[in-house]
Amino acid sequence: MPANLPPHFFVLQERLKKTTEKEEKIKILEEMLAICPKHKGTERVQLDIKRKIAKLKKEEKKESKKKENIFSFKKEGAGRVIIIGPPNSGKTTLLNALCNTNFKTADFPFTTSLPQQAIMDFENVKIQLIDTPPITEDFFPGWLKGLIQSSDLIVVVLNSKDERLKENIDFFEKILNELRKNNFIFLINKVSNDFHFALKRDNFFFFQLEKKDLLKKIIFEKLNIIRIYLKEPAKDPDLCHPFILKKGSPLISLIEEIGEEKKFKFARLFRKDSKKVLIVGKNYCLQDEDIIEIHF
Repeated sequence: MPANLPPHFFVLQERLKKTTEKEEKIKILEEMLAICPKHKGTERVQLDIKRKIAKLKKEEKKESKKKENIFSFKKEGAGRVIIIGPPNSGKTTLLNALCNTNFKTADFPFTTSLPQQAIMDFENVKIQLIDTPPITEDFFPGWLKGLIQSSDLIVVVLNSKDERLKENIDFFEKILNELRKNNFIFLINKVSNDFHFALKRDNFFFFQLEKKDLLKKIIFEKLNIIRIYLKEPAKDPDLCHPFILKKGSPLISLIEEIGEEKKFKFARLFRKDSKKVLIVGKNYCLQDEDIIEIHF
């Protein structure tokens, strides 16, 4: 039985020969399959197209996994903060300001084409920051979604001079809602004295370089973590190397981390701003910068 393939099938066949992008090839093949007549004379043609689609998708999946491995970072410090935003919003400038780095910046889109990490110092803790390529409607690869998923806080950087400022807010809120990430802040960058913004929310902040220390504090607080100092009897506490725990953690969480929960008897609680000493049990809710002397 003759195949009787439609003329457009051969047009697509020519397009397929010229393209080198796997994603584009898959789209063309799927279109060829859709317009291919379904009868005995085209069974071999249909099977050949399906095999080619399956092979390309398999190759694409392997490449995607390789990219995810290349762009994965080991978690460091007290938390991971990822910086995202549209082109030319000032993400890399922000990273350089907070981490004293010197990554390349420019006034044209996609200067940052690969993710780059640095460490931000806040008082006595270190926090991992990751700068990322711009996210647009046309560019949001799987590995970048993976980095966002693995982060403890997302900082969305937006340019106050961008005409699409409000549209970008909606766009990034939609992305983060789809990824089920609710710990994020919007940072309105490049703010001038004549800038007026009607939308007021708790997670909106205006950023100027001279106020970077305030932003460091905001980032620390938004990570919802606390610092706990250990003290040995008759000795001064170690105030340089705190244990990092989630806000709201009970004392037992610290004891479990030390690995001595079975031997625990009680703990003495000291505070930097008080001379009063309290006796606390394993259910005591730890506060930031508590000094704990554990007795076994």
